[in-house]
Amino acid sequence: MTLNKKVAIYVPSTKNSDNGKSASHFNNSDYVAIIAKFLSESFGGATAQDAFGYWMSPERGLESERVTIVYAYTRHLSRAKIQEIKAYCEMLKKELRQDAISLEINNKLMFI
Repeated sequence: MTLNKKVAIYVPSTKNSDNGKSASHFNNSDYVAIIAKFLSESFGGATAQDAFGYWMSPERGLESERVTIVYAYTRHLSRAKIQEIKAYCEMLKKELRQDAISLEINNKLMFI
């Protein structure tokens, strides 16, 4: 069996980055577990991998943040499931007060 579709949600380690000031760091393990459960229930399993994200801030220059990429592979990925995943990312974005949550589907990155 070939699993040729990939879904990855980038879980940030900061909160309150949508206020224009410095965000506060937190332990994101509870959110990682929630996302891993969601993807596992959807696709049969998931993997989490720690990484660092970097971006240029007009006010502060180069910024970095620890993120955890939670991903799953599947054979089938319906439009309805993609919409459900996007809604999950919207919820995460609002709860953590982020400007965006990165969602990768089949090697295409989008900001939710």
